[in-house]
Amino acid sequence: MAASMDEEMAIVQKAGANLVSERPVFSPDSRYVLCCCGYVVKVFSLASGECVRELAGHKDFITGVKINPHNQFQAFTSSLDKTVKVWDYPDGKLLKTFSVGFPVHALYLLKQEEEAGYAVIKGKGSVLNLIWFSWTNRKGHTIRVETREVLKRVSGQEKHLAFGPEGSFIASVTCNKLTVLFTKSEKVKEFERPKNEFRCVACHPTDACIATGMQDGKIFLWRGLFQKKEVVRTIYHWHTLPVGDLTFSPEVHIPQLIRSPNPVPTGLLMDPRSHTLVLNGRPGHLQWYNLHTDRHLYNLDIVWQNFVSSRRPWEAPEVIYTEIERTAFDQKGDWLATLERRADGLMAEEIKLKFWSFNKEKQSFELNTTVDCPHQGKVNALVFQPHFGADLPPTAVSAGDDGKFKIWTLVDDTDIYRENVCWTCDSVGTYRDLAAKDAAFSEDGSLLAVAFGQSLTIWDPYTIDLKTTFCHTFCTEKDCIRQVKFGHGNCCPYVISTTSSHLSVWNILSCSLLWTVSCECAVLVADPLSEYMAVFSATSDLTVFKPSSPDPVYMHNKVVEPSVVAAIFFPKQNQGAEEQTDEAPWQKRSELYFMTYDQDLLTLQKDAPQQTRKDMTQVDQLESNLPPTPFSMYLSQVRQGKQEEDSHALVQHGTPGSVAIQQMLQTPAHVLPPVSTLCQSFLQMLLVSKSSQERQDDEDMESDSDEEEDNNQSETSDSEMEEDAATGSASTVKQSTSQSEKDSSSHDQTSNQSDSGKMHMEELKELSSSDLLWMKRIF
Repeated sequence: MAASMDEEMAIVQKAGANLVSERPVFSPDSRYVLCCCGYVVKVFSLASGECVRELAGHKDFITGVKINPHNQFQAFTSSLDKTVKVWDYPDGKLLKTFSVGFPVHALYLLKQEEEAGYAVIKGKGSVLNLIWFSWTNRKGHTIRVETREVLKRVSGQEKHLAFGPEGSFIASVTCNKLTVLFTKSEKVKEFERPKNEFRCVACHPTDACIATGMQDGKIFLWRGLFQKKEVVRTIYHWHTLPVGDLTFSPEVHIPQLIRSPNPVPTGLLMDPRSHTLVLNGRPGHLQWYNLHTDRHLYNLDIVWQNFVSSRRPWEAPEVIYTEIERTAFDQKGDWLATLERRADGLMAEEIKLKFWSFNKEKQSFELNTTVDCPHQGKVNALVFQPHFGADLPPTAVSAGDDGKFKIWTLVDDTDIYRENVCWTCDSVGTYRDLAAKDAAFSEDGSLLAVAFGQSLTIWDPYTIDLKTTFCHTFCTEKDCIRQVKFGHGNCCPYVISTTSSHLSVWNILSCSLLWTVSCECAVLVADPLSEYMAVFSATSDLTVFKPSSPDPVYMHNKVVEPSVVAAIFFPKQNQGAEEQTDEAPWQKRSELYFMTYDQDLLTLQKDAPQQTRKDMTQVDQLESNLPPTPFSMYLSQVRQGKQEEDSHALVQHGTPGSVAIQQMLQTPAHVLPPVSTLCQSFLQMLLVSKSSQERQDDEDMESDSDEEEDNNQSETSDSEMEEDAATGSASTVKQSTSQSEKDSSSHDQTSNQSDSGKMHMEELKELSSSDLLWMKRIF
């Protein structure tokens, strides 16, 4: 029978296909996985594992499949048949076909390119090149795309090329070379490994980081690509065989050495009690710093969490610390309010508002009240209400992105077990569901200003009645109020507000705008002792002014290179001293301090001050008001015990060394001094000293012995003079008797000394074996 040659027949693969020759992709809803299989793409159900669809239509091998980043129900496929097709993969329908004109070996789609993509094609001379293709403003079922060459001599495998976040760079590996192309500058960096071979490459979705798999099973992590210095390379050796492929999981974030926008989110504050500067310290701490003596005084642990430091943060998961974002003192320094927040982007935010009371006996702040989640979101302001001569309970206000400001008051919390007070939310205010960005009290505390978007609202803090509203109609819709301050002294009727483009002064009495200027404001601060205010622009330009006039009092362009992040008018040390005539009027009573992004604390002075001797009286007075540290408490106890021993007022019983050991063992090791400084005082404590009564008894015993010896000698002399005829034997007997009495007295004295030595040995035996072992290890 003759074979029929009329109909052309195609070869179809039914089984045994390689499903992982090209990278499979998962659907965004995790219901399907799409795998390239010869001339078709198979859609598998993740729930059942069955193949539910086959995307058939290509006439050659399919080289890649990608989900449309702008439509999660569409998929792009590339093939050696010189086309790229668009599918509705849940229904298995073909939507469009793009004709590229060359066999497509790999396909890449970016979210930033809505109507364009990247493909690897074989150009002239069988060289593979990366091209950009676009189908913008082209209609029809089959569309011929526009192409442009991007990178030459690349590999045809999809795993050998990757795109950085937002397409900022392209990483390509070929044999022993890693090539990085920066798309904006079109600069190229190349890294070679002569004794190793690159097998695959992947780019982090959000960070400038590249991961490469090597022939010897190692994984290289490349960081610092945009830096001028050398790129940081980290090696992970996890595999004994060559790395086949790798990718980043979408939820993992590799930490970068990127600093926060503001290193001191609490700003610069003054402690009214100690007249020292308070600001952020180590993560979770507040630090007290004396500006006049240039000394760090004290740290207060707010969050009570261990600090974990990573020397190589790019090799380990990022440690998200609980940071203190807001801090405020009341007028007398009796209360401290702190706002801590932890947000890692994965779990719900942890926000706590804490109120601390000052303990005069312990000279330290103690936690009084903790409020979990005071606001549903970030807290932008925390301030106490000033009270001048009024017998009113302390009041604080917080404002947050949840569109609310809350008033917190101190209430009685006494029960049958103890007397106590605590803080509670007294009232809540809102305005048009806008986020509350800042809040401030007037100088006398009778008015409260809260910024909502572009509106500045004035409230009665006692009744929460809205008094008036000032609208920034001259600002754009996205230009919201950032900071609010009331004037002081003669400028108390004015309230000042700043945005990213304007500084405005409002008259509360006339409810009108007094004046406004264009200024990109970054930091606004008011002098509490005068009418002056200072504002720093985003370019670190300083302007000192009075709210009553738009004319500046002092201007200084670019006071420092880094940006200014915080500032404060700090009262001068000697307010009653004679004022210096060479000082500016706004520097008479207070001095302006400001901190840069590099955490440098700076000030403005006409002449650089000379180094003078510090006032030790003020230093001692300040240190007496500071809370004691564990080491100072231990040292004071040791000194007090030594003074009591020297005074001989008390008789010491037991083993004092055991108590000292217990005290040192209970004291944290990081606050103890070096062992060499404790050795001498510790050994002296182990020696049992005689009491005053024992010393007196010993002296009386010695004096009695001397008198008895003298009496015996006088009696012997009288006897010899009266009885000349006495025989030598009688004299011998008397001398023997006297000698026996001397021996008896000497024996009593020796027995007393031996008894004291036995008591000393018995007391030393009271030391436990653990104490002796501890002493041996140290001494």
